Amino acid sequence: MKSRYVLGAACAAALLPFSISVSAQDTAAPLPPPPAPSESAPATAQPGHAAVERRARRERAAAQMDDGDIMLVLARGDATGFTGPIRSDDFHYVCPIEAVRGAVLIERQDGHTRHHLYLQPRSPLGERWTGPTIGPGEDTAAEQAFDAALPVGNLVPDVVRMLTAGRTLYVSSAAPANGAQRREELVEAVREGLPSGLTLSRRDMQQRGAQKVEEQPDATARIVRSAAPILTGLRATKSETEIAYVRRAIDATILGLLDTGRTLRPGLAEYQIQGLIEFRCKLAGCERQAFDSIVGSGPNSCILHYGANRRIMQDGDLVVVDVGGEYRGYAADVTRTFPVNGRFTKRQAEVYDAVLEAQKAGIAAVRPGVTLGQVHAAAKAVLEKHGLSRWFIHRTSHSVGLNVHDVWGRSRKLEVGSIMTVEPGVYIPSESLGVRIEDTLLVTEDGSIVLSAGAPKERHAVEALMAEDAPIPMTAPNAR
Repeated sequence: MKSRYVLGAACAAALLPFSISVSAQDTAAPLPPPPAPSESAPATAQPGHAAVERRARRERAAAQMDDGDIMLVLARGDATGFTGPIRSDDFHYVCPIEAVRGAVLIERQDGHTRHHLYLQPRSPLGERWTGPTIGPGEDTAAEQAFDAALPVGNLVPDVVRMLTAGRTLYVSSAAPANGAQRREELVEAVREGLPSGLTLSRRDMQQRGAQKVEEQPDATARIVRSAAPILTGLRATKSETEIAYVRRAIDATILGLLDTGRTLRPGLAEYQIQGLIEFRCKLAGCERQAFDSIVGSGPNSCILHYGANRRIMQDGDLVVVDVGGEYRGYAADVTRTFPVNGRFTKRQAEVYDAVLEAQKAGIAAVRPGVTLGQVHAAAKAVLEKHGLSRWFIHRTSHSVGLNVHDVWGRSRKLEVGSIMTVEPGVYIPSESLGVRIEDTLLVTEDGSIVLSAGAPKERHAVEALMAEDAPIPMTAPNAR
């Protein structure tokens, strides 16, 4: 249970050889070969694997639009968070490069799809300070598998021109905060730019993932809709490449959890364990963390989204360690609960075993055709049997992908290629006793694969891990 800061993507430029116990986990399976370019790709393009796959995703999005429709996906703005620049996940899904205040425009016309990329012009003076950027131009279009790469100032006039002859504009800002404001500013600019006699109305779908509603508007009507239903559906199942990236992020995270178990002892600070895990993730290839690391000991083990990580861990504490590296934009999400002194007390063991039993029941329920709600019910039933369900205060599962809490339709059923978590927890503040056990799963034809199985969770295995030698000597902050 955690959240990564996700902020709005910008609208048309304001409308203009240190190692730690290296193991086989350090490497992941090789990535699959790139798919063949689509027939509509530019003849001169020699794009890389990522560019070709993103173009294929845009083609699939376009296939769900009617002839004459266009889709606009906005890039991120300038905002940054703990984990770095705040990315537009939808933009990252359809475009292989970072593009501050840029946009992707997908045009469906006469049965064909055209792919437009809008970027800020390059600034030689600015690049002296911040480094080279990618700007508009034919070379960029070819390298990134777009039909055109244009200055962002062209965006609104181009949308107006296409919409004049078309019907529906789908817009994604992938933003719970000011992205909505930026989207509205762009829509208003398009509305003002339409020729006299044409109107633009909002007809958003009420349910994420819902099918398109057939309408017969009059000849002057133009419609703006959210692109979320289309992109959410596409992002819900992962390609071989996406699965490989999630695996790499999980493998790195597991290494951090293994070193955590070997290192923990009374007197260390929560932030020291955070630093160990995040260092390990970077060594294994993760550019950043997928979310703010949670290392909650003692009373903090009962705080779901605890993030201060300042407490000195005490003998007799449990510590909930909920962490995940991010590899090429894809998140890991794994939680383990450790006894700080290396041994569970009788009461801690009782609660821990009940949570583990609940998690196993949830994992057993995962298969194609099942909803996340059904997985939750399976896990909760076990905690009810043990009299602990009153302290289970969150849902059991969420999707994982470009976001640690990836997009997911509320009533959507699991499919082969879905990636999700199973993470029951019990939190008893009066006892300063919190336990959460979380794994990330890949849904398969026969059920699921636990991608994070390399991190021990059986109680005896956790205690055995903690008896191993620490990989790095640490000095307790309160030592004198």
